[in-house]
Amino acid sequence: MFFKIANRAVSVYKDTVSSIGFIPTLISVCCGLLAIGILAIDTNKATAYLLDHAPLVVIRDGDTARVILSTMVGGLVSLTVFSFTMVMAQLNRAASNYSPRLLPGLISTRSHQVVLGIFLGAITFCLIVLISVEPGDDSYQLPGLAILVAVIFGLGSLGLFVYFIHRISLAIQITNILERVSSETARRLTRLDEEKEERHVGQTSNSGFESAKSIRAEFSGYYHGCNVEPLVTLAQGNDLVIEVLPVQGLFVLEGTTVVNVGSEIDEETAEKILACLRYSRNDLVEDNYVLGFKQICEIAVRAMSPGTNDPGTAMNAIDHLTKLFGLRMRIDDEEEYSDENGDVRLMLNVVDFSELLYLLCSSLRLYCKHDVVIVLKLLQMFDYLLQIPAELDSHHEAVAREFRNLINDAEVSIENKADLKAVRDFAGKVGESPHGEILSESEG
Repeated sequence: MFFKIANRAVSVYKDTVSSIGFIPTLISVCCGLLAIGILAIDTNKATAYLLDHAPLVVIRDGDTARVILSTMVGGLVSLTVFSFTMVMAQLNRAASNYSPRLLPGLISTRSHQVVLGIFLGAITFCLIVLISVEPGDDSYQLPGLAILVAVIFGLGSLGLFVYFIHRISLAIQITNILERVSSETARRLTRLDEEKEERHVGQTSNSGFESAKSIRAEFSGYYHGCNVEPLVTLAQGNDLVIEVLPVQGLFVLEGTTVVNVGSEIDEETAEKILACLRYSRNDLVEDNYVLGFKQICEIAVRAMSPGTNDPGTAMNAIDHLTKLFGLRMRIDDEEEYSDENGDVRLMLNVVDFSELLYLLCSSLRLYCKHDVVIVLKLLQMFDYLLQIPAELDSHHEAVAREFRNLINDAEVSIENKADLKAVRDFAGKVGESPHGEILSESEG
């Protein structure tokens, strides 16, 4: 039961934090509590002090205070509605022009959520202060400090609106979208690279694992990772080796095998293991770096489609893919976790580098093989990947295969002899370079 509650709590937390309404709601509640707190300390002495030292900032007439607060609430509501409308328009444009996979990342943009939260918080603050202003109050009975803070909130919201317009205009630019997705993916890959020495022990591998017990999924859904620490603790306590089969982001069907265990276990332990698997409707790059690769690849494919025909965007996307593939080559194709004794207890199934490279490059070849500029850009990417060190020799072999596949497709699709000569000349230079031996060895 504890494992189910903990797993459910983690899933609810991730879904809540990634929601567009999380930060605005949190800021609104804080502003409401702030208004109540200021009204509680805003006594006649506080207002009298403001009248003595700063009379120009204190509103002395109750009707004037109500008019100002009512006007601010109406204006802030209009700003909030307009801002939310702009966010929705941005999401719709990103989904139609670039990729629907970008939506979770755009929704979770913190700067947009903070601005919208301050708008809603200012409205909440002004409404609470407006309620406290009663007809017939004289200047010493009005909450002067609270009204002053409300006015500051309103003026600050106007400045934030200008900032919000600026941020929206930048967020919808494809170069900034590519940079954001690439940076998030790179951070995730760098974190995995830094953790590999602590995580990977090398005493056990998926190829040598023998399953004694298979656990099947109880329902269908998208698998989005597992709670590693509880699984390692559970495996150590029962002297088990656990292998999780689904790749993160895969749709798991009810009744299919999701976990293999190296020893026989009872039903209660099997339920605890299943309780550590997370299923969610949302997928973020910070949790699954493969999603970042897919988003950038889809942007490149959309850019090269006949309806768009934007090779410049495709070239920018390939630049980012080159950097990310270079980071991915530093990581091996196994993800294993051990206990404090150094024994492997948990093995997670990950997307192999060769599989990831093939899936992305096959889409790019399909839409870009006729364009000599993009073909040369892809060949430059493969040339760079062949030069840099890799965690496994199979990574370079996968790059060499995709290099030859692109050359073969280009020779069939490109009809202009000059363009075809440029492709062959570049391929020849790569083959004659020191790292070109990888191509010949892989071909042989």
